[in-house]
Amino acid sequence: MTRLLLPSEFGTSRPRLPLSGLWEFSLDPDEKGIEREWHLGKRRLPETEMVPGCAQRRPHKSAGNADTCAGAPDGRSGMLRYPAPHTSWWATKFFIPCSWDRGRAVLHIGGALPSIEAWLNGVPVFGPYSTRAPLRLDVADLVTSGAGRANSIVVRLRRTGRELDGVLDWLGWSGLYRPVWIELVSDEVAIEDIHVMPSLRPAGVKVEATVTGRARSKAVVEFAVFDSKGRLVGSEAGRIRVGNDGRVAAEGWIRMANSEPWTPETPCLYELRAAVRVHRGGKATDSAAVRFGLREIRADGTRILLNGRPVFLRGGCDDHFYPHTVCPPADRAFFRDRIRRAKACGFNYTKSCVDVFTEEFMAAADEEGYLVCQEMPFGLHGEARERRYDPPPWFVEQCRMELARWITFDRNHPCVGIYSMASELDDRWVTNASCFNLFSRDLPLMARQFNPGALVMDCTGASCNNPTTGANAVAVNTSAGRRNTDLDGSWLAWAQTYKPLNGRIPGLSGVRKPFIFHEHAWITALSDPGLVGRYRGLPVKPLGIPEMVRAARGNCQARIRRQMVWASRLLKYALAKDAVELARREPKAAGYHYWLAHDFPFCAEGVLDDFWLEAPEMPAETFRLFNSETVLLLDDRDRRDFEACERPRIGLSISHFGRDRIRNPKLMWLLLDDERIVQKGEFFCGAIQTGTVSRLVPDLGISMPESPSAMRLVLKCVLSCGQSKIAENRWNLWVFPKWEQNWRRDTIFTCIKGLCERSSLFRYSENPPAKPQRCRSFVADRITDRVMDFLEGGGAVLFFCRRPPGQSAGEFEKARGEPLYRTVPYNRGEFGNMGTLVRNHEALGRLPHDGWCDFCFANLIHGAWPVLLDPFRPARIMPIIRSIGHMATMEDKAYMFEIAVSSGILLVCSLRIVETLEQSPLSRHILRSMLAYLAARPRLRGTGLDRSALARAVARRPQERLPGA
Repeated sequence: MTRLLLPSEFGTSRPRLPLSGLWEFSLDPDEKGIEREWHLGKRRLPETEMVPGCAQRRPHKSAGNADTCAGAPDGRSGMLRYPAPHTSWWATKFFIPCSWDRGRAVLHIGGALPSIEAWLNGVPVFGPYSTRAPLRLDVADLVTSGAGRANSIVVRLRRTGRELDGVLDWLGWSGLYRPVWIELVSDEVAIEDIHVMPSLRPAGVKVEATVTGRARSKAVVEFAVFDSKGRLVGSEAGRIRVGNDGRVAAEGWIRMANSEPWTPETPCLYELRAAVRVHRGGKATDSAAVRFGLREIRADGTRILLNGRPVFLRGGCDDHFYPHTVCPPADRAFFRDRIRRAKACGFNYTKSCVDVFTEEFMAAADEEGYLVCQEMPFGLHGEARERRYDPPPWFVEQCRMELARWITFDRNHPCVGIYSMASELDDRWVTNASCFNLFSRDLPLMARQFNPGALVMDCTGASCNNPTTGANAVAVNTSAGRRNTDLDGSWLAWAQTYKPLNGRIPGLSGVRKPFIFHEHAWITALSDPGLVGRYRGLPVKPLGIPEMVRAARGNCQARIRRQMVWASRLLKYALAKDAVELARREPKAAGYHYWLAHDFPFCAEGVLDDFWLEAPEMPAETFRLFNSETVLLLDDRDRRDFEACERPRIGLSISHFGRDRIRNPKLMWLLLDDERIVQKGEFFCGAIQTGTVSRLVPDLGISMPESPSAMRLVLKCVLSCGQSKIAENRWNLWVFPKWEQNWRRDTIFTCIKGLCERSSLFRYSENPPAKPQRCRSFVADRITDRVMDFLEGGGAVLFFCRRPPGQSAGEFEKARGEPLYRTVPYNRGEFGNMGTLVRNHEALGRLPHDGWCDFCFANLIHGAWPVLLDPFRPARIMPIIRSIGHMATMEDKAYMFEIAVSSGILLVCSLRIVETLEQSPLSRHILRSMLAYLAARPRLRGTGLDRSALARAVARRPQERLPGA
């Protein structure tokens, strides 16, 4: 009979026969494998495939005509060139040496997805079962040894409807994605598992080794610890303990004098070696070696302490996207490279979306100093996600068994600091007792029992009242009872409509535990069409990019596509910087799950691109300025635009989570116009304690320079101690000439009462004068027959195209998406703002803009509806300020443009100029520039509109949104 063993992997001197390599393979689209007796291992399968690997790496003839069927739980198999969602069969043969007669053969399958069944020499040995942990099976009674006596192993991988479900299942691949081997284990006495439990005070390690075999109760176990250079640190003889369940374990405590703790900055590793003998002085029958680090992590109030010091978890989250291999590579060097790239950006921690990281990743994270949250794959998509709210008994048992096996497998890794039981549980979580008890009581309790050295989180992104604003931190004591969790982290409804310069993140006042922002800074941008070439020949397609290119071409934007991608990415990184700094400003925040470390082709939401390369718009060194252990924060009172000679109160704060406190640092600030220093100053500050958010300087003493034209300045702040720079950060500020009410001698007529109330420059008139000669220009917020008459007579009209509250988008056809300054997430439909393009134009004055609308425009754009330009065709319109559309539709739309109407000029602006006129120097600058431009009687080249065409454009109403938009 076969027996499922604990899923341990450790170094050993056991005889081992590798089974990885080229296996026989076949897809089974018509589910005839059993009928064809493939499981017996006597028939050769028609194709081959590599192990470790997956079935979707290349095309297979056995897929038949159905290889394009959807296989991923949510249809993401569209990213695969060779989706092949069918059942797959894998087979190989091996020979056992005669010398293996004395011992037990153990089959080890490192990883299989989605669910696995296995046969050895035609006998079923396991499954169907779904697990992320390795499978170790005692197959001694089934294998044969000796020359010419072949053994066959056959594996069937398929979806049963009861498999685990996480982000690894997103693309719908299947395979044996980690190494497979068979090894000889002593049947006298052997080590089945080792649990290493480090301690800092006193420095040492407690060891518990599970012992098996006939003589296990009399076994002699010896433990020894060695440092990275192979030097002995300490040793101890284990004490045998027999449990009530018959389990035999050897326990020991090894003191480690002069040892170093494991930290992200200094990931010091040690190796525990265990040897087991039948009697003292006898020959070792088995050995094991496990790497570990001296690492302690715990929660203290609203802080996380790593080795007794506060740490801020800067999580560069990773959604298991592998363009070259589809499945996770079984290659430690590959993950070391990725982790180094993430750490270069300042990240010290990672989490995936409802899934765990493989052994190769964890080994690399141990070496590189990278903390990990293992989130259990208990439901991410569709039916599996819904199952959590009313869990059937088989699902409860599956969760319990998987959690126990997985933690047993990974608990010796010092990088594993947190276990999360679930993600994004909504209101039903606290209304269904079975759901709440499973995820917020039973599973957290099990996690603590199996690994007391890690923190436990019941749910990342929890919710209990469908919030519309704020962080919605969920209390530990809920209506369903008390949550068993060390950390808190909830839905950020605030992020859905996030706008910079809008105050601090609300909703955290009731937080009592360390709060980790869920999927923080989830900001997207247009994907880079230049990446298409890198996908050639790969098993993954650049989903979304070809569609974006076609949409841009169809909307006459092919020539400006590169500029739009560039501008969209600049906005993404500016928003990311602001969101990260907002999180660092919160005293109760202990970290964030930055979403993501990397891009997807259909969603450029990462710091690095799809292949983990730096973006030219945001080099790793620049990103690290605001994503490091110590970050300078601007106290700008939600303003970035100022009037010349204004004396604003701008201060500076600091979030410091370095190893030690900073003693008497010096703060230097520079106000730069390009490289020219406009102003500068310095302050000597008091000591800064680690783990704190504190104000450095309440007022830097900046006085905005006098200037006849608009300026963009850079405020650069550097904190240093002696010759060492501790932190640096930069922010853009804008300065505009003073607003003079009498800058024009003539009166400007308008039908907008708000302008008359805000400025004496305007005089109210329901309609423009009959003859344009009596009035050079007219400012309107609606197009009427009198306005058309005025245009036909050669008049100039500044038209503020606004959407009145409570009414549908009228006048011109507006954008069919949220009127947000932030970019719209990829899964919020196919419409929305993805950035802006700005061109030099007299209607903007000499506005320094770098080609896009930076934060000085945030209040002008947020809440404004860009104007869809389709109704104005065939007139060619070059927007002054273009709104970049969603990459799926690339709608042609703008916030500001001009068009000739008969012999007149219509300047259209949908920015919130009127609403922000009193608060925003930029609004006043743009208004003055637009009016001055129209007063100059400009002549427009190209095709315009006549009165009837304008009437048709005005009459068009916005179309309904598409389903799901």
